[in-house]
Amino acid sequence: MGVKDEMIQTLLLAFVIILITLIVVIFVIFFIFNKRRLKFILEKKQSQIETEKTIGAARIESQEHMLKNMSWELHDNIGQLISVSKLQLSMMKQPSDPDDQRILSDSISLLGQVLEDIRALSRSLNTDSITFMGLHTAIQIEMDRLNRLKYIKTNFSIAGLPFVISEDHQLILFRIIQEIISNVIKHAKASILQIELIYDHEVLIIICKDDGIGMSLNSNHFGLGLKNILARCKLINAQVEFSSDQSSGVLSIIRYFYNSK
Repeated sequence: MGVKDEMIQTLLLAFVIILITLIVVIFVIFFIFNKRRLKFILEKKQSQIETEKTIGAARIESQEHMLKNMSWELHDNIGQLISVSKLQLSMMKQPSDPDDQRILSDSISLLGQVLEDIRALSRSLNTDSITFMGLHTAIQIEMDRLNRLKYIKTNFSIAGLPFVISEDHQLILFRIIQEIISNVIKHAKASILQIELIYDHEVLIIICKDDGIGMSLNSNHFGLGLKNILARCKLINAQVEFSSDQSSGVLSIIRYFYNSK
């Protein structure tokens, strides 16, 4: 083999080495760039999630403030007016006519029932009352109020061993249930509403079932109530699913996880 051939082989070898080195460098640069791009995308997505949560929390805080003001208005103003009216009627001289006596007695009794319902509604709107009562009691009072008003027949049950839920999350879960109840009353044309809380280890499963006319499961057709439910679930990392049948109403299932932050 001549010197010329050796030089050609050396050049080819050098070229191959340079080419391999260049490919490795390009691959490393691409890997680093892709890694940084993925990190940027993840950080942007996480930032977007946090921003949405912040906006959602602010909106819910604003709603809670409005509900608390409504609660005070019901309790301090309307409740007081009805209470005074009931007292004044009670102080009236009994009519001599039996029919008039019955009308007066029924009016006093009716005002008492209205006053009790207003106070129950005031408690269900007031954030402080709900956190003081706890989730179970707040739901039971809401169901009792519906039964008493005869809007709909309700059943409420609890299964499993309850675990501790933060006050903020209890409030959000209660508002979700309230929203479901409101949708049932306004749209479902149902006669029965069943709500069950199942504590399964570190998961709370909330099952709400009515016997109404059902609803569209197309999210594009969701009204403000269902959108509020989805937003509140997202805020506490809860999962929600709906199923519907015209012959058996709507089934709503919320799954809340004990370690949700």
